[in-house]
Amino acid sequence: MTDWKPEANNAMHTAMSGDLPERRRKKTAPRWFAHLWLFFLVVFLIGFSASIASGKTCDLLATDFRGYYAAGLIAREAGLAAVYDPELQAESQATLYLGCPDGTARPPLMQVMVPYLPIFVLLFLPLPALDFTASYNAWSLVNLVIFILYLYRFSNALHIRLDSLRLFQWALCFALLANLTLGQINALLVIILGEFVLAFKRDKLLYGGAWLAGLLLKPNLLILLLPGLLISRRWKASLGFGVSAALVLGASLLLAGTDGLQAWLEVVCSFAESSFNSVPNMMNARALAYHMGQILPAWLAWLAAAAVTVITALFVLARWIASNQRDNLLWLMLATLAGTFVVAWHSNLYLWMVLIPFLFVLDSEGQLPIIYLAFWAFGPAVVYGLVYFFNPALAHPVLGMAMLLANLVLVVHSTRRLKCDPNE
Repeated sequence: MTDWKPEANNAMHTAMSGDLPERRRKKTAPRWFAHLWLFFLVVFLIGFSASIASGKTCDLLATDFRGYYAAGLIAREAGLAAVYDPELQAESQATLYLGCPDGTARPPLMQVMVPYLPIFVLLFLPLPALDFTASYNAWSLVNLVIFILYLYRFSNALHIRLDSLRLFQWALCFALLANLTLGQINALLVIILGEFVLAFKRDKLLYGGAWLAGLLLKPNLLILLLPGLLISRRWKASLGFGVSAALVLGASLLLAGTDGLQAWLEVVCSFAESSFNSVPNMMNARALAYHMGQILPAWLAWLAAAAVTVITALFVLARWIASNQRDNLLWLMLATLAGTFVVAWHSNLYLWMVLIPFLFVLDSEGQLPIIYLAFWAFGPAVVYGLVYFFNPALAHPVLGMAMLLANLVLVVHSTRRLKCDPNE
């Protein structure tokens, strides 16, 4: 542990508040990079919009939203417990045709189940007030607006000097477009994690922990975060989570009954099955084992994946013990979430959306290497586009493995930044 003077702490506090010294500001991306990023983004958005307008990728739109909409219909007609009935879901979703820009109406490519607790299904009750296509468009617009507004809220709360161009570049990225395309709900997770961070930095740990109960929407995000709080003895945050989690589970029990919770658990378990259709496209050690198992003995593939999982988890949890969590919470959250994406059994590409507020703030403070900005700006689109050009069937799996590698790099770099903390 290195001795340091109060002036060092003041400098760090100044940096975290957004009033950065000039030497830190020089580490931000050069202007030419910002212009290149903007040009690439515009070209990408034009290509993406043209593909949607022509109907070529319309089949991908509203894939997950279809399950949300059907859940709203079923809950209205048969109650919340019935939402988890596969037969009712299949019957309801079969009638949900999406109106595409080319004038055609597309039937669903697959049936999707809703693995969310009954209390979260309440969010979907208003969706059937509009027809399916109008509801999807409204849902996407609302989620986009909420996400952008929350980036402003989070940045202002940390006293970051806002740069609208930089915010626009970070926000309109591959991860966000994937969420909007599928009709996902991850904008809510962005708010939950952001409010937890803000409460933590203000020493309101009980309040921050209470926010984390919202992650029961997708509990795989808690797999390293909760152990981190416990081993770092953040008892108030753990208590806040425990009380709020009990309220969430209790409310779900009242809403759907024991039969409803049992049916929900069966749906959740179905997502863990080896035959789950999105496994090859994931960005975790599970997907790594799947791909390695195509060329190596299964036991060796799973042994390698288990080693990656254990080492990653130990890397992250060690920093929760050693680091000053309050002053370095953004780096710690990046390490924790990136590590979670690696070790969680279910980890899809669109979850990268929850990293955006932390990356945006660190970039605004001049703390992110340009290689990170380059990968975020160009990496997913370039990897996917190049592979799709040669072999469309491999585009999603290769992108998943590229994102797995990016997660591991982010874990290592974040933990190294934490080790360099002068507070230690």
